[in-house]
Amino acid sequence: MGKGNFFKKNIKKRKKERKDRSIKQRILEQKKKVEEKLHHVVEVVTEIEKSPEPVVEKPEVKPERVVSESVVLDTNVIIDSWNGKYVDAMHQLLKKPNVKIMLTDTALGESSRKLGSDKNTIFEFVKKTFGDYRVEKIETDQLILDHASEMEKKYPEKLHRPDSIIFGVAKMYDADLITNDNAIKECCAEEKINAFDHRLVKVVEVKKTVTPRPSSPKKTFYDKDEKEISADEYARLKEVEESPEPVVEKPVEETKVNYLIFDESIISYIMLDNRQVIEGIQKFSEKEIKFLTFDAVINFFIENERVTFNRILTFDQVVNKLKQIGDFQYYGFDEDSAVGQRANALFEAEKYIDDSDILEEKKLSKTDCILIELLIDKSVILVTNNALLKKATTQEAKERNVTVKIFDPLEL
Repeated sequence: MGKGNFFKKNIKKRKKERKDRSIKQRILEQKKKVEEKLHHVVEVVTEIEKSPEPVVEKPEVKPERVVSESVVLDTNVIIDSWNGKYVDAMHQLLKKPNVKIMLTDTALGESSRKLGSDKNTIFEFVKKTFGDYRVEKIETDQLILDHASEMEKKYPEKLHRPDSIIFGVAKMYDADLITNDNAIKECCAEEKINAFDHRLVKVVEVKKTVTPRPSSPKKTFYDKDEKEISADEYARLKEVEESPEPVVEKPVEETKVNYLIFDESIISYIMLDNRQVIEGIQKFSEKEIKFLTFDAVINFFIENERVTFNRILTFDQVVNKLKQIGDFQYYGFDEDSAVGQRANALFEAEKYIDDSDILEEKKLSKTDCILIELLIDKSVILVTNNALLKKATTQEAKERNVTVKIFDPLEL
């Protein structure tokens, strides 16, 4: 073999070796890049797995409540309550201050037939279940019957007796209606009456937030020489050093509040925005004043306005007007109570009569007699412009040897 051929072969061999090394190097680099990418993907996946899930705050569910100051109960509500069903839902709906629960004698009669119990027992049950002072019985008069007939004509396929009467009362008094009757609920939607289905109400459990008690720091006790001692040693040392002084309790002064109770005449002046009456009541005393009346007085005023002036007012309209002048609240009155029985006896006796008007003889109304008995029995101040009521109250107080307070803002 010649020398030239040997060098040629050697060069070719080295070129091939370089080429092989170059290929291996590229393969290694590619492999390294792939491994790096795989490592990065694993890191990202691990990070995602470790990252906490986003906290989605659940919206606070507020308990469903009636909207208006008055609410009418349908027959199915009474029957369900009697049977112990959906009572929590009803309490949640009715959990509103000063709400008045209206029971028509129609709903009571229908419930009586279906439950096999008398109307009075059912009425007392409803009062006991939802609050004695809040429940009022609504007697079906001609005005309610006429209104029910109008609603029947307007919704002939949906409203029939006795449902039309219950619906008509809610419409007349601008009251909410609680019912499970779909036809009545549809009519409520048409007439813009707030309707609630007690069987569909979700009872919301209101959880009380418990605030943890802060841990009190550990106290360190010292003797006279500034030497640290235990709590027991410190207590004994204090006992020796000083005798306890007698604790004198200061008498607690009761906050005196003036309770002013309105009769029908004063409500009439307030509804007419009589400034002398309103300002006289508001400026009665520098002490705290609370204005009161009871539901029968308001109902008597509403009926008197309808009969005398053909003016239609709702219970809520009167209550809202009275609330505008200050801290006002009305109460339900139990005619079967001792005060109610005394008032009834005074009313039936017809002891006080004003015959100064030749055309019309005036007597005390049933609500006047209740006000007299309440005034004698309770520490309230009667606000009235009724001359006969003032005279009768003064005379009754004198005969029974008690002191009463009467305020007439028109005599200022």
